[in-house]
Amino acid sequence: LNMDWQSLSATEAEKTGFTQLVKTCRLEFQAESLPTNKSRLLLTVGVGAREQVIRRCYDVPRLSHFADLVIVKAYNLHDETSNRTWLMAPLYNSKAHPEVHPFNETVERAMDVWQELGAPANKLILSLATFSRYYDLPPQLSWGRESFPPNTTAIGYGKPEPLTWLDNGVMAYAEVCEYIDKGRNLIYK
Repeated sequence: LNMDWQSLSATEAEKTGFTQLVKTCRLEFQAESLPTNKSRLLLTVGVGAREQVIRRCYDVPRLSHFADLVIVKAYNLHDETSNRTWLMAPLYNSKAHPEVHPFNETVERAMDVWQELGAPANKLILSLATFSRYYDLPPQLSWGRESFPPNTTAIGYGKPEPLTWLDNGVMAYAEVCEYIDKGRNLIYK
């Protein structure tokens, strides 16, 4: 069983409640396996990667004690409500180029925070997205390989795509591949 929960507005009671729910499931899984002498069911948690979410939502030491694995969903680290282009999940914060991700929300930082707060490294699983975010940009920007720097003001998110029609500015992996196959120019930064 994978239990997935995160919230920017979690209360202390919700934080405690989620940990208690995971604990209860773990104890029930143990109780179920004892009389049958079968292996206990695996219990994992899908958790946020933004530092603010980690600190607000999770009792990290207790949660990682009761869960077999902690799946850190390290994508959408850039605020999707922003009108600025950015990397969805930068691995590192570049010291040579701090403008690349000035918010310090990186995959490296997410994994470090989980460990700093008490999650054992051998229980952490890194989950990365296989979708892409894309933006509508002002027409004056060049569309060559060196088109626009990160943190460019966007007009908005791209139009909904057939497979991801519920979310503006999101392309499924298959849609990205289709764009490339059709010879369309995608810019990766």
